[in-house]
Amino acid sequence: RYKPIDFYKVDRLLGGNKEFKLLLNDCQQRNIHVVLDAVFNHVGIAFPPFQDVIEYGAASPWKNWFHIESFPVNPYEGLKPRNFRGWNGNRTMPELNHSNPGVREFVMRVAEYWVRRGIDGWRFDHPQNMNSPGFWEEMRSRLKHINPNVYLVGELWTDASPWLNGNQWDAVMNYPLMGAIHRFAAAGRMRNEHLLQGAQDQPALNAAEFAFHVESLINKIPYEIQLAQFNFINTHDLARFITVTGDDRVS
Repeated sequence: RYKPIDFYKVDRLLGGNKEFKLLLNDCQQRNIHVVLDAVFNHVGIAFPPFQDVIEYGAASPWKNWFHIESFPVNPYEGLKPRNFRGWNGNRTMPELNHSNPGVREFVMRVAEYWVRRGIDGWRFDHPQNMNSPGFWEEMRSRLKHINPNVYLVGELWTDASPWLNGNQWDAVMNYPLMGAIHRFAAAGRMRNEHLLQGAQDQPALNAAEFAFHVESLINKIPYEIQLAQFNFINTHDLARFITVTGDDRVS
């Protein structure tokens, strides 16, 4: 899940590989497409290469897979300074070094493995950190070679037009559109503390303003890519739409 240890195994709490295969088969029979969440930015603290770094320090062949500042690595004692890069400062989520060729190849092979197993797409978690030159172009090329229709969507909360030029992702999670929908549909009833981060000072939108805002979003990227965008009104990371509207179930 969000602290991956073995990228080739589905967590047993979620049913394991055998149950996942049964789920995938059932979905395919019902023409339901399955998109997996790709947590490739960081790993769990029990990820074997990181455990090797903990044990062997500077002598570990895996040391350059991570962003280590000094040795010995200190992942467990919270009162001591964290001396490696952890996702969002969390020492239980060491970040991978995507400029390392070994890391890059490892991530590519994991992504390829599950596409060959039959999944229909990847949703890339926090992809802006994986920005080594050519990384996403290579990812797209290798996955599309296996399945030309595989769906590649990035989780970005801001303007994603630099990634949507046709040679990286197919789409992004369209948070800017979600924010505009909230400001229009919940105008006058919004609970600002639940709005998209950074949107607290943005005013409600009337119909004309909403149309202008949506048109500006459409004009930022090719129309063909707009047709593939991942559009929604709320996600697991934010308050539900009914909460944003102040629990207004009538208007």
